[in-house]
Amino acid sequence: MERERLTDFTGIAGAVLRRSISGGSLATGMVLGFILLVGDWALMIGGAGKFAAVFSQVIIALALARFAVNGLFGEWGGSIFSGVGGPWTTVLAVAGRYLALSALWLLPLILLGRGAPQVMPGDPSMMLAMMGPALAVLAIYVLAATLTPPVFLIVSVAAEEFNAVFSPQHWRRQFSGRLGDLFAIYVVYTGALAMVLLLGLPVVLLAFAASPK
Repeated sequence: MERERLTDFTGIAGAVLRRSISGGSLATGMVLGFILLVGDWALMIGGAGKFAAVFSQVIIALALARFAVNGLFGEWGGSIFSGVGGPWTTVLAVAGRYLALSALWLLPLILLGRGAPQVMPGDPSMMLAMMGPALAVLAIYVLAATLTPPVFLIVSVAAEEFNAVFSPQHWRRQFSGRLGDLFAIYVVYTGALAMVLLLGLPVVLLAFAASPK
């Protein structure tokens, strides 16, 4: 009986997940969480809260790019402290391509948020009128932020030059005939994301109980 052969994507998915659950990954998560928390807090205090999403996106892009280039050389632990994949100049190039793709959906949402009219607290009718569009924008943001990172990262790492990430031929080379592999990636990715959200929910609820802000 012929043994089923797995492609690179699905064959290493389990190994990537297993190796990512390590002390180095935990330390990386704590460092990134601290940077995001302090950075967003500083922007809020400085009156530049509207740039918090951009700041967070840049930090996350750098971390993902570091993970990805390390993964190309067999380092699947998910640590920003490892330089197996090369210098930070390579990481910056990958992160730049990733951010360029993310800007296709992030910038329009930021502009929509800046252009939203101000609603007076004592005007319930206006608040209800604005609730629908605001929820729609929020839903698009959450959906895009959840679904685009895997494909954008694959395209960005595989590209040899900046313009390639906007090339249909480049996208076709990466994903043609590999929908099954991509599905496996999303299974691991969304499962891990859901587990993080579940584990973090008690902390969020405790913080909200202490102060809604």
